Amino acid sequence: SCNIVSSVVVGYYFFNTLYTKAEIFATYMITLGIFLGSIGDMKTITSNCCTGPAWESANEATAATRWSIGIGILTAVLFIQAFLGHIQDRYYRMYSRSNVSRKALADEFMLYSHIAALLPMAFLSNNLKEHWDILVATPTAFTFFNMPIPMGIFMVILNNITQSICISGVFALSASCSPLTVNITLSARKFLTVMVVLSGITTLVVSYRYLSIGFPTRGHGCIQ
Repeated sequence: SCNIVSSVVVGYYFFNTLYTKAEIFATYMITLGIFLGSIGDMKTITSNCCTGPAWESANEATAATRWSIGIGILTAVLFIQAFLGHIQDRYYRMYSRSNVSRKALADEFMLYSHIAALLPMAFLSNNLKEHWDILVATPTAFTFFNMPIPMGIFMVILNNITQSICISGVFALSASCSPLTVNITLSARKFLTVMVVLSGITTLVVSYRYLSIGFPTRGHGCIQ
């Protein structure tokens, strides 16, 4: 929701973007929905937030300072993302021609953004090596041409494949829609994802408790 609000603010005040009533209404509705959801989950958030030895030993002034710094960093990141989204949309308009499609520009943006993200990894080589060793030490998931594939490595590869599909879709969407439409679509996608997961969990619970459909526990690797 904050991504949507920051996109509207940056677009209106810095890029002279005008929004329709439908876009403003969608922004208000999504913001209100997330606000009500956050208020409803406040007890869980407050019980799990700001715990641990570092927070327990800190006084109120130190805790407030840390909280303020965190909120400030998150706010700065939101507006930087909004600026990048509008700049990207401006570049699409400037450089898309009859012989250069927006899809080609989106692929180029995605390539350079990933290259730029890889550069800081040079400063984290020791940390990357440490976690690579941890992943290699995980149990074997399966063998591929007589080569054992650790479960950790397999999960990382699977995550990268799904993330690649997801980010490709986001860049393709940004090439054909405004930044606000992209943010609204992503928020709606997150909502639908949550609803699908909740529906699946509800179906399993109802099947188990009320329809007497048991779960297989032996012979499928669940319980040995």
